[in-house]
Amino acid sequence: MLIVIAAAVCAGRAWPAAITVQGRKLLVDGAQFNIKGVDYSPVPVGSDWHYDWADVPSIYNSDLPLIRSMGANTVRTYQENNISQAFLDSAYQNGIYVIVGYGQNLWGQDFTNPATRAQFVNDFASFINTYKGNPAVLMWCFGNEVEEHTASKAAWYTLLKEAADKAHSIDPNHPITTANQDITELGVSALNADDTTLSSLDVWGVNVYKGKDFSQAFFTEMSTRTAKPFFLSEWGCDAYNGDKGAESQSLQASYIGAQWAGIGANLTSNGKACLGGLVFEWCDEWWKGDTIALTTSTIGGGGVKGSSYHDTENDWVNSAYTDDIYMNEEWWGLVSVAAGTALRTPRLAYYALKDLWNPSQAVASSSVTTLIQNEVKNYPNPLIAGRDVTRVEFTVAGAPQLEVVIFDLRGGKVFQQDNIVDLGSGLMSADWNGRDENNNIVPAGLYICRVKAKTPDREETKYRKIAVVK
Repeated sequence: MLIVIAAAVCAGRAWPAAITVQGRKLLVDGAQFNIKGVDYSPVPVGSDWHYDWADVPSIYNSDLPLIRSMGANTVRTYQENNISQAFLDSAYQNGIYVIVGYGQNLWGQDFTNPATRAQFVNDFASFINTYKGNPAVLMWCFGNEVEEHTASKAAWYTLLKEAADKAHSIDPNHPITTANQDITELGVSALNADDTTLSSLDVWGVNVYKGKDFSQAFFTEMSTRTAKPFFLSEWGCDAYNGDKGAESQSLQASYIGAQWAGIGANLTSNGKACLGGLVFEWCDEWWKGDTIALTTSTIGGGGVKGSSYHDTENDWVNSAYTDDIYMNEEWWGLVSVAAGTALRTPRLAYYALKDLWNPSQAVASSSVTTLIQNEVKNYPNPLIAGRDVTRVEFTVAGAPQLEVVIFDLRGGKVFQQDNIVDLGSGLMSADWNGRDENNNIVPAGLYICRVKAKTPDREETKYRKIAVVK
């Protein structure tokens, strides 16, 4: 024992907490634990989900303090390439547990194939052995919505059982979970998705998008389908109003606040069966739903590989979101992102959750005023480069520092307008004549106008597409 303790001290890590499941409760060192957190996949602008962000400390070392300040205590990762001891150490130092995801290649597999099954079970075991000693680990999550992306559903659930059995044999100190898409298959014995078959699965995770309110009927049905504890592994609202064709931070904040109210009322600490939830998601993912980009691929999630264009096309319809049925895959972040930097700009939804999760440090979301108060507009649009001058207009609150920059779709800087004119009552304007910084006429195509407003404690960014024709 003394040898092991010395090794732990040399590694610079604390002893892992005792994490157990008792009935419907998740206990950390004997204390009841409610999951309040975010799904975490901080892919930079211009990259896709293959990007190994866990090997880039500047990303997570910027994010984790901001996540903790919001009052979150957990993040969930999605795949085994996005994890590192350094990231886990940083999470632990920031007071954040990690639900560690495995399943980069699980989608689309034939789980009736014995060799395929053995490969995934053994790889999962090796993955766990690598990280099981890190005190940031809360649970292992085997797969995300795999049941929706395989033709062999029943075989998938028995593979899930085998993986959970194997995980427990090598790591009895952490629970095993998975993330299902909704709850349709939970408890269905014909699919091997019942508690009897999945006796070694400790906790259910469910990705649920049911609009503004999680009704009591949802939690009641979930509790009747399984005797296991469960958490919402994804929930939330995008920040882009597809019906109006504009960003709407207030709509996102109102939905997320109402959604957490439903989750909070059903926590195990309130005598119910829900362990909490992870809002989808921490930051915007620009690679997901693009229809205009330089390269394409058929990667999971549907999207364009490596895009530097923040897509505003409506990607799918969800009638449960009655105020805006159009879902925009690239706009789900609690914070917005910018090209070439780890800088995050919290949206109103971030402050809404901070009100609920960390009220001692929160700024009431109702008192937070957006710096850029309306959508960025420009006219004419399109413009004829070299002939027309398009006027970009937007309204600001207060006197923030302003920046107006034009980018091409590669993310390259084309022009920066430093002469921003105050037209009164907060209305600002900046002109662009379709030329670059060397006064060359730019080629025809789409360009992105980025408007940034900054104060000592906040920063906001909005975008406008500008079409250039000849």
